[in-house]
Amino acid sequence: EIEAAAEAKRKASKGQSATDDAAPNPSSTSALGGYRSTASALNVWRQRRGVGLDISGLPGVDKLTTREAELCANARLLPAHYLSLKDVMMRDAEVHGHISKSDVSALF
Repeated sequence: EIEAAAEAKRKASKGQSATDDAAPNPSSTSALGGYRSTASALNVWRQRRGVGLDISGLPGVDKLTTREAELCANARLLPAHYLSLKDVMMRDAEVHGHISKSDVSALF
């Protein structure tokens, strides 16, 4: 619902109406962000957000926690790459005592 409101605000600032581009049906309930069904809301979300990567059979997935596996799937990041980045960040934090956001963003 918050994302739908933010999207409507962005479109309003661009001069577009809320009914452009597979927009929600205004006559529907607000619980679904204006969409007729959960399925249509989910389809629009997947088109905008993308579908998570199926990492179940990839190397390194067995070394991930549940939250890390979810992060990799949603960020579409291979487990081996995530583990490599995590190792670099952990070593850097060990050497320097901390790691900043700018240090992390430099890795990506």
